[in-house]
Amino acid sequence: MKQLFIYTYLEFKRFLKILPYFIAGSIILAVIANLTSFTAKNVFNVKSLSNYKLKIAVVIEDESDLMDMLFKMLESADCTTDTCDFIETDIVSANEMIANKEVTALLVIPEGFFESIKDGTNIPIEITFSEGSNMISLILRQLSMAGAKTLSAAQCGIYTQYDIYNEHDKMFYNPDANAYLNDTYLKYVLQRETMFHNTTAYPTGKLSITESYLCSGIGLIILLISMSCATFFDNENKVFKQYMNKRGINTALMYLVKILIFTGFTSVMLYVLQIATSGSFPVTALIPAVLCSGCIAIFILNMCSGTSVGILTLFTINFCACFLSGYFLPVSFFPEALRTLGNLLPSGMVSGQVQYAYGYGDSHTTALLIYSLIFYILTLLTEELHQRRDMA
Repeated sequence: MKQLFIYTYLEFKRFLKILPYFIAGSIILAVIANLTSFTAKNVFNVKSLSNYKLKIAVVIEDESDLMDMLFKMLESADCTTDTCDFIETDIVSANEMIANKEVTALLVIPEGFFESIKDGTNIPIEITFSEGSNMISLILRQLSMAGAKTLSAAQCGIYTQYDIYNEHDKMFYNPDANAYLNDTYLKYVLQRETMFHNTTAYPTGKLSITESYLCSGIGLIILLISMSCATFFDNENKVFKQYMNKRGINTALMYLVKILIFTGFTSVMLYVLQIATSGSFPVTALIPAVLCSGCIAIFILNMCSGTSVGILTLFTINFCACFLSGYFLPVSFFPEALRTLGNLLPSGMVSGQVQYAYGYGDSHTTALLIYSLIFYILTLLTEELHQRRDMA
């Protein structure tokens, strides 16, 4: 046991020598993570709704004053300005726009439209949709059909009421009854808030864009900080290994000490990062992720022929894994197979654990510990193969 404490002390001092590089690497990764989060927030947040509005061509053949007033009301109403951009034009230009798919729909308000409402002939508004229908235009089509049916039902109610009172000579009740019907029908049109509510949807799921990329940034730091410890994870001198083996410190214990020292220093660094950013996540929840990162790093570095090759390989593998796990682009943009793969990778588990630390989702502690054990065993097997190769 005394020899183990001495070896741990020596490795602790060895890590202190690379501590400046460790801190510098942490700062660089933190800056990269913040830049990634800032860039993603600006890319995925909608700066201007005008780019997402439906373009609607409008041809007004009814030149009455009431029609002009109605169109101005339509353009200024919140329920339409949030989703539609009206383009007033002539019928020839409008048909060209529809044919070229420059607009989603075409509204033609025929001449005498308002007069037809007064006398009951009800000349219909013609609506033409573009053939290249996307999801939004299909929804608009369904809403238009629903609106037409609602209007038809309201007109039937009003005309039926009029006919009944007129037939039974009760027209003196008609104004009050008509007011009641108008109040009943119009409340569904004018009180939009009672029928609809806004729900903000993010491509990152339950987390907002900022929260998601903050978690991805912390996960990126956990996975890539091991590159600054490459010299610490390097294989020990063969003579020193033989000496320690004679003293009862086998290779498995030597690697375990390295991993635990890395995990401890990285956890302290994350705690300092939490204080610096006024974060509220429990650092203890991230220890399994840090442990897994150390096991992955020591396995990859042990597999490679040199430190430089190991650092490059470690960065390439972790970067590709982070990309598949949605660190840079939300996994909702990926095919189902890639989403599944990204979630099952260690990088996906690390990201999920960081989100769990922030209070979202489930814990991935067990999976991370299993991954750590697998890579630790693979490291020992690789070391055994190296020893056999050297003996041969």
